[in-house]
Amino acid sequence: MYGVVGGFWVLHMLSCLRLGYQDPVGDAAEYLKLVQFPLWTLSFVTFFRQRRNLDYRVVGLLAVNVGLILLVIALSYAVGQPVYTYDYPERGVAIGILGWFGVANSQSSILTLLVPPLLLWGLRSQRLWQFCLCCLGGFGLLYFTGTRLTYYGAILIGCAFLALLLLRLQPGCSSSTLRSPKSPSSCSGCSSNIGRSSSGKRRRNSGRRRSSEASPTSL
Repeated sequence: MYGVVGGFWVLHMLSCLRLGYQDPVGDAAEYLKLVQFPLWTLSFVTFFRQRRNLDYRVVGLLAVNVGLILLVIALSYAVGQPVYTYDYPERGVAIGILGWFGVANSQSSILTLLVPPLLLWGLRSQRLWQFCLCCLGGFGLLYFTGTRLTYYGAILIGCAFLALLLLRLQPGCSSSTLRSPKSPSSCSGCSSNIGRSSSGKRRRNSGRRRSSEASPTSL
């Protein structure tokens, strides 16, 4: 990956030198902004694959972030100084729950990214009440924030998790990304197959032992 990034940068510089390089420093800064997203993504994917059950703990920590946001919003109302997403005192308009967070668009982006891990954490807990509580808190927070990004994000997240639940209800092995570390590592069908194969092996081994005991020993 690093070779691809470096090779693309060399080709880009050669093309710019051919046409006349006007701002190489600014161009390098913009390029670093561009390539950091795939690099971070591949780094995190590799890190999660090498650490067992780390993804479940990380999802739990992201769910804690949603809890902190709800706590800050509740605290702003408790002291009587809430901040609204759209606040126009001269018009008497105060719409959206923002808490004490300064920029509505940035907060909307953060919430849209945090709600899917929250729902995944509730789903993998294998407790219906916990999953329903996560859905209520996550989608309620997106709705009451009141921006177009949170509205569209709530629709997309809801459709994605509905498709995920439908895939999980299909017969066969469930995906390993949906299992809790406390749950068994295989589904019922796999475990039954493993049990049948192990019992068959035990029967064959016992048959070999009986045949060897029955046959006369040669000197």
